[in-house]
Amino acid sequence: MEVQIKELQEQLRKKDEALALMEKEIKALFKQSEYWRLRALKNAEESLIDVRV
Repeated sequence: MEVQIKELQEQLRKKDEALALMEKEIKALFKQSEYWRLRALKNAEESLIDVRV
């Protein structure tokens, strides 16, 4: 019984680590996509300025 509890605790620990890693990767992807969205907006704005000049 005690061995089974330790095995379950180990499984939970591994799943918690995996979830933390996934959360970190999702945040990194979000930051990356936000960067490209802002860059596209800046490029569009510069294109409009070029047309007006």
